[in-house]
Amino acid sequence: MPAETQTPDSGARRRAAVALLAIAAFGALAIFATSHYISDTKLLFEEDPERALQRLGLALKSLAVLLAVLLFALAGWLYHLSRRARAVERFPPPGAWVIHETRLLTGEEARKKAGQGIVFSAVIALTGVFGAALIWYVTTSLTTP
Repeated sequence: MPAETQTPDSGARRRAAVALLAIAAFGALAIFATSHYISDTKLLFEEDPERALQRLGLALKSLAVLLAVLLFALAGWLYHLSRRARAVERFPPPGAWVIHETRLLTGEEARKKAGQGIVFSAVIALTGVFGAALIWYVTTSLTTP
């Protein structure tokens, strides 16, 4: 008996492409802004090193918070998806968008995949916590006399 599959949503590829382009545009903007920020901070370092160090510390701490927020959002989405899949014993769960023909897992296979998703979401969340805490700690250590 052939495996049951979930056909792609008609707009899923378009939404995925738009999301990818938006992320790329945000990344390009971040690179542009960062290069200006770095050159401004270098100039400030020549005038007032302590203030430049504080400014750099604030930027790194902001980056740590952003890292944590993004990783928590990803972990939350994956946790929610995996819980839905476990509840209906089907992976991907009904209503999930797929961008290509996807083999449906059911029963024990779906529960196992959902369990892996829940564990991985916890790993992602912990990475957000510890990564942000590490950046914060190192930044505070380097910027505090």
